[in-house]
Amino acid sequence: MDLFTTTVWAASLIDPIIDPALAAGIGLKAAADAEIAARYAFYSLLVQSLVPIAVAWLTYKQATLQRSMAHLEKNTNAIKDELVAAKLAEGLATGNLQGRAEQTAERANRLTKKV
Repeated sequence: MDLFTTTVWAASLIDPIIDPALAAGIGLKAAADAEIAARYAFYSLLVQSLVPIAVAWLTYKQATLQRSMAHLEKNTNAIKDELVAAKLAEGLATGNLQGRAEQTAERANRLTKKV
């Protein structure tokens, strides 16, 4: 029993002006309020228990995502480096081929002038 209900009950024993049904109604209201408070406390405890689990899960997922992004960045940089090296080799090969074609044309030109 809460303090108010106890006071009303004690007053009804001393002075019968207070209706016992009123005191019983106040007691029922107090019981209903206590039930609501207990339910609120339970849900509050449930939420307080789930929040750290959710935070831990999100932290794990963020760490996994950061690892994946770092791996992707490393692979992308490696692909870029390979592409730059391939383009450099292609440029050198194209230049070499053009140089040889020019030399061949010059030789053919010299040979035709001599004859």
